[in-house]
Amino acid sequence: MTGTAGSDRRRRVTYSGGRNAMPVKNVFLFAGQGSQYYGMGRDLLSDHPVFSASMSNWSTVFADLGLPGVFEEIYRADRTAADPFDEIRFTHPAILMVELAMAETLRAEGVEPDYVLGASLGEFAAAAAAGVLSPEDLARSVVEQVHMLERHRVPGAMLAVLGDVALYHDDEWLGADVELAAVNSDRNFVVSGDAAGVARAERRLQELRVLYQRLPVNHAFHSSRLDAVAEPYLSSLSRLTLRPPAVPFVSCESAGYVTHFDASHFWQLVRAPIRFREAIQFLDRQDPDVVYLDLGPSATMANFVASIVRGDGRNRAVPILDPFAPRGRALQAIRTQAGRSRRASTSAPGQGGKQMRAVVFPGQGSQARGMGGDLFTRFPDLTATADQILGYSVAELCREDPRGQLDQTQFTQPALFVVNALAYLARRQDGEPAPDYFAGHSLGEYNALCAAGAFDFATGLRLVCERGRLMAASTGGGMAAAVGLTEEAVREVLSRGALSGIDLANHNAPDQFIVSGPREAVESAREAVLAAGARAYLVLRVSGAFHSRYMEPARREFEQVLAGCEFRPPQVPVVANVTGRPYEPGSVREILAEQLVRPVRWERSVRHMLAAGVSTFDEVGPGRC
Repeated sequence: MTGTAGSDRRRRVTYSGGRNAMPVKNVFLFAGQGSQYYGMGRDLLSDHPVFSASMSNWSTVFADLGLPGVFEEIYRADRTAADPFDEIRFTHPAILMVELAMAETLRAEGVEPDYVLGASLGEFAAAAAAGVLSPEDLARSVVEQVHMLERHRVPGAMLAVLGDVALYHDDEWLGADVELAAVNSDRNFVVSGDAAGVARAERRLQELRVLYQRLPVNHAFHSSRLDAVAEPYLSSLSRLTLRPPAVPFVSCESAGYVTHFDASHFWQLVRAPIRFREAIQFLDRQDPDVVYLDLGPSATMANFVASIVRGDGRNRAVPILDPFAPRGRALQAIRTQAGRSRRASTSAPGQGGKQMRAVVFPGQGSQARGMGGDLFTRFPDLTATADQILGYSVAELCREDPRGQLDQTQFTQPALFVVNALAYLARRQDGEPAPDYFAGHSLGEYNALCAAGAFDFATGLRLVCERGRLMAASTGGGMAAAVGLTEEAVREVLSRGALSGIDLANHNAPDQFIVSGPREAVESAREAVLAAGARAYLVLRVSGAFHSRYMEPARREFEQVLAGCEFRPPQVPVVANVTGRPYEPGSVREILAEQLVRPVRWERSVRHMLAAGVSTFDEVGPGRC
């Protein structure tokens, strides 16, 4: 089972950066309730023997203590990730099983934690990973918690709110019905309460036009409703044998280090608000060079970290499991973390034995308030140039977003272009060599071309401003993600009757596509796509039918903008979204215009670079890999 960190085979994740690459410290992150779904970790059962054996062992432990059938419930054949998975007698042990099996798998690959940090139930997993709790004591305490909640019947509900936590404190109606349960990031907090109170909170949020999501839990964790089980649960916790942590332990209960544990600490993990944002901010101040490895089932913690930790564009939040990722993604992520330390000093097979590296830039959707950090002060001249072109302070928009404009396309695109560009320049200034290939997803392709010398920073920013303006003017359209179908299956669905007006817009993975078209048609396609066997169909928050035939008026206008620009041949190959192949001489103007109406062939782009010998992909910008 999970043991203490061993120093004899420690391998730290390393940022790619040639001979100057330096190892950094690893944080193991453990998520709590709300992160679970049916089938989590399924691919790793067959892909990694350590994960499979650990899941089986944990299932036996929980069964022996009175919670049988957890493994079988997780991997029910008649359930998908879209089905509710909220029965606590299964979800509580299931989350711990997956996370601790993941910790064992990483350790088997030589990746050890330098810190552990868990949220709510996840802090119990962190305690086991750090040696504070034995596996048996961990399982026993969780089983007792489940049985007490079932006996005392304290039902409730929880909501994740996509907004500033000030909303909870300032709105008297919202605060009267629910209690603050967690602050996960600047734009994500959780409230908890009884069913009636949570329903009233939902109605209030609808009135305020604030997005929210009901979490898959049937208890009001982190609220006063749990006080009914305080005495019996503290009594059971007092019987635990608690040890000092073998690695530094950062708690979301105190938002700081913990070196001594007692029963009251573990009670507060389920009763007190989760201070995840503060805990990450604390650790970032203590050690700004750590990499956060999300061992949770759904990549939510990596997303939160990516929105909290800002700086020089390095990828510091790494998800491993993701319900929407293609098969093999989890194993690839594990092996990538295990192998990065070797890449700093050895060559991977490539052309002529040379290690090939690609730098890729993210597109719209990776933005978040706070991005850019100190990049604007590090590059004052370019920041001033951007301000002059834009007519406003790009640093203020990115770091503070005082007018709530950062998610509006006409502001998002220039802001991302600037941050991506400065992040790459910072890497080069710090001694990172030029890559062998560039690529970018949609908007990110402009950064790839700029970095490759096809045009300068000012030209690229002006182009992106016009592109963002034209795309923002396109209304009435919609987009959705279809996950779990092949391209042929998606095309077959879209060939039917009223759905024939929908286009394929993004080819992100072999079974992950974005469709685009009139909003009503996109929304109505949900039933047909799911009936064809898709695992999920998620309508995206966009105002236009981007990368589709409906952008043709924007393409024609953008052609006139492009006609007034001078372009140079890229000095490093740039793989185009439209073709999935490097730009040919003289093709920049044509392909950038076509990109507005043609799909993003990201999978084909990645496959081309892999076939060319690329073994390392470094994302540069505010987002994550």
